[in-house]
Amino acid sequence: MAKPIYRSVGAWDSDQVLGKVEAPAPAPASTPTLSAAKDSKNHFVTSQQWSVDRPDVMVVACSDGRLQFSIDHFLNAQLNVKHYDRMFMPGGSGALVAGGCEFLRAEHYRRDLYFLLEAHGTDDLILLAHGAADDGPPEATCAHYRRLMPYASLEEIRTQQVVDIREFLKSAHTQLSKVRVRAFRAEVMADLTVRYVEVDKESSL
Repeated sequence: MAKPIYRSVGAWDSDQVLGKVEAPAPAPASTPTLSAAKDSKNHFVTSQQWSVDRPDVMVVACSDGRLQFSIDHFLNAQLNVKHYDRMFMPGGSGALVAGGCEFLRAEHYRRDLYFLLEAHGTDDLILLAHGAADDGPPEATCAHYRRLMPYASLEEIRTQQVVDIREFLKSAHTQLSKVRVRAFRAEVMADLTVRYVEVDKESSL
């Protein structure tokens, strides 16, 4: 079984599950630019400039925003990835593999991924799946897999996610020949911290 590679201190956000809604933190005070002062109600100008250089890393992950800060912390602290292209969709890496009657959906996402890798000149591809650890909250289970496998246990879903990652890597070997690929499963633990476990291409579960 794959060994945990990293445990993020950025906890999984359970507020979405529990229905809590907090007011956003106020933006820091700043002096508006002349253009912003003229019509500040209709637009906003950021202080962050557009980056001329493209990232050389692509991250494929689930669109579940509860993992946002944990993923960023993991990428930054463990993999030293701060600037990256992102492809976020329900299921993350699992969306690249046909499940049930969703063959066309998987093919669509694959074509988009291959296009981005080529167009952006990507060097490294990081695949992420997520779910609950053995002692984690069931609500952390990926909704994409829960939809495809409504009666499956957490262990069965975890196993399927690893199988799907390996199937994608095997079937897309030609298209991924120019990039370095690493895959991880983000496991939400009982204390809501997130453990990132690397998925080997062929190791036993």
